[in-house]
Formats: sequence, structure tokens, C-alpha cells
Amino acid sequence: MKAQDPVALLASAAAMTRWTQLPQAVQSQAIDLVCDTLAVIAAGTTHHSHQRIAAIMHSKGLCTRLDTAQPADLLNAAFINAAATTVWQLQDGHRMAKGHPASHLVPALWALAEASGAGGEAFLSAFVAGYETGARIGLALGGLQPLIHDVGTWSSIGTAAGAAHLLSNGNADVIQRAINACASLVPTFDNETVTQGASVHHLAIGIAAQNAVIAAQSAVARLTTLPDTLGRYFAPRVGVNFDLAQLKDGISSDARWSKFELLNAYFKVHPTCAHLHGLNDAVDWILSEHKPNAADIEGVRIDLYQAALRYDVDTPTCDLSMRFSARATAAFALINMGLNWQTFTFEQVETPAVQSMMQRIHVHHDTALNSFYPEGRPATVTVQMRDGQTFKKRVIKPLGDCTNPMSRAQKRAKAQSLFKARYGQYAAEIMCQVERLESDAALGILSGLLRMPGRP
Repeated sequence: MKAQDPVALLASAAAMTRWTQLPQAVQSQAIDLVCDTLAVIAAGTTHHSHQRIAAIMHSKGLCTRLDTAQPADLLNAAFINAAATTVWQLQDGHRMAKGHPASHLVPALWALAEASGAGGEAFLSAFVAGYETGARIGLALGGLQPLIHDVGTWSSIGTAAGAAHLLSNGNADVIQRAINACASLVPTFDNETVTQGASVHHLAIGIAAQNAVIAAQSAVARLTTLPDTLGRYFAPRVGVNFDLAQLKDGISSDARWSKFELLNAYFKVHPTCAHLHGLNDAVDWILSEHKPNAADIEGVRIDLYQAALRYDVDTPTCDLSMRFSARATAAFALINMGLNWQTFTFEQVETPAVQSMMQRIHVHHDTALNSFYPEGRPATVTVQMRDGQTFKKRVIKPLGDCTNPMSRAQKRAKAQSLFKARYGQYAAEIMCQVERLESDAALGILSGLLRMPGRP
């Protein structure tokens, strides 16, 4: 290894990742992310858009698809499970790197672990290795090109690194080849497709997960790669201000992680675009503190930062686009006393009550909020009542962010709700097995539970 080669150093740190050597805080966060992502996938399989694509994609194999009791082949399982992560917009994220690493890693590595016979400890080691690798690449990009959506880019490369770790038992050369292979093959996805609500967007993480697995398999097979692919090709194509040296950040002189980006993950509380979570929190606070009667609301002013406005959909036309709409999310919450993920549907947004409230909501750009991003996701909500009362709340760092984290009880309550939508009374046992995942036997037990035919 060349000591000053950032990609080689990154691969070496990934290779050195071993579950039993990780700090307790990292282990706890990793389990939380795996639990959250499996729960998001489980609930995603109940969504009509996912069911339509899953119904026509069948295969036979050893790997679990959470939408059916029938096991599938490796790539089919990775694709279908990953494609379920975005339908409710409740997936994980890393705010500063701008992406959703666990949503790529869990479905790809889960299928790969089942296909290869790996146990829980190997899965978790690969998960952390892939997360740390991908997040550093995302941070080093310095942001993404405006036409490109964040899914499937650096997260796919991190997933390839994690998959290579799993397949090679942490071989640095194999991981480095996987990074370069995926960097040359990584897909990019249209940002407008998601913001305008085209449901084909949900396939993006599925394609990226498959791509990562194939890149890792090619590395094991010793297909050759170009050593400078990440900086020469991938970064200029995807990033805006790539800094190769930043790949070494948080890696000590003995090629081990000295800090963990996994601890900077966020968990979504609301079934919306993460850019709207400050807004969603502000509305929740007003509802909790003042309980305004929707019929008595004269008008609502929403102030957002510039990046959030680039994603905002003024008049949504479908289920996905409403999750990117400040007016729709605020109106629904004000009418229904909150944003429950199971009742926040486009059919409900189209009701006369919500449509009437949307007409009373106006969204503005507050330039003063720009300075709080990307460290926060700021919003100010002002509710004007017909009797002259005014309720106002500003939120800078929404609940679920690493700077304002959910408690473990809150994370588990979210996961329980999501698992119940798919597995009913078995949700508690599934969550119990996730907690035991470092035991090799738990992965197989959990796979069996995840193949339950449906709500009992």
C-alpha cells in the first residue's frame, strides 16, 4: 500500500473493521440503523407502488425478500428490498455527506450474507466498513451536481466496499478493487424525477444495491480496475468540489478509524423529504403547545432555506411529490394533528379539508436561514388565527438529526410501528432478534421471521 494513497488507506481502514473491536456507541448505532432500515423496508413492501413492481419480478434462490415468503436469488432480493426504502420517505441519512448509506448497505449485505452463509458478526463488520467508506467519499465530493439525486452515487461505492469486506473477510486489496470498480460503474439518477414524484425513483436504490454487489463480486474475481478512477472519473462527474485528501479524515496512522461517521447518521421522524423536517417539527410544536382549531386558522406562513426550496413541490400531483411539498405536509398535519406515516396518503391530501388549508399556506425564502444549512435544516412556521392570535416556531435542528437525536425508545417505537404494518404480532420478536444480530445464529433466525407470509 502506498502510504499517501487516500483510496488505498480508505480500503485498509475498511479491511481492519471488526465488529468486536468497535466502540460500544458505534455498535449500538449500527444496530439501530440496521433495525430502522429493515423496518423501513418491511413497511415499504406494503405500499402500492412497491407491490406493483415486486409482483412482476420473481426468482428462486436463498435470499429473503421482505414482501414474500418465497426466497429469491441474490440480486433480485437486494433489488426488491432496496427499492422499498424510499416509498414512505422514512429512510436513514447522513446530512453532511448528503445521502442514505444504510438504505443501500442493509439490503445488499443482507442478501449477500444469506447467499454466502455469513453470520451476523460478519454482516455487521461489513456494514460499518461500508458505511465509513461511503460517508467519507460523500463528504469528499463537496456536494453533488445539481441534476443528480443523492441516491446511488457514493452510497453505492460504500456498499461495494462493504460487500467486498463480507466476501473477502476484510481483504484490503479486494476492497480497493471494489471501490474503483464501482466508481467506474456507478449509476446516477435524475434529481427532478424524485422531486416531481415519478415513482420510478424508488428503483434507484435497488439498482445501486445490485450494482454494488456486482462490483464487489468483480473485485473478488480479480477483474482489473484503474487506481485513479474515484478522483479522475467519478468525482468530477458527480461532485462539485472534490478533495481527495478528505478520504483520510478520521483514519489514524495505523490505518484504523479514529472517528466514525456512522455516529453522524440521522433517523427520519416524518414521512417526508429531510429538508422539510425542520418545518414538520415546527408544526408539531405548534400543535402540541397551542392545539389550533384548523377551521379557525386564517393563514400560515412558512419560511425555508434555499436548498429546501429547490426540492419543494408547490402543488403535488401524486404520493411521492406530496412528501416533498411544504404546503401539503403542513396542511395535512394541521388538519390531522400530525403526520402519521400510515394515514399521510395522497388520497387524504386531496380531501377538501386539506386542500382548503393548503390554499391558506404560503411558502417564502428567508435568506437568514441559509446560514444554518447544512449544519441544520431550518424552518420558521407562523400560524395566524382568525381571532388575532399568532403562533410562531423556528426549528434549526430537527429531531432525529445527530445534533438532536431520537432516544432509543423513540427509534424502537418507530421500528415497531413499521414492522407491525407487515408482520403484525411478530414485530416484537423480529426486533428482539435484531438486537442479537452479532450472534451468528440470529441472522438465520431473523431471515426466517422476515419471510413470514403476512400479518397474522
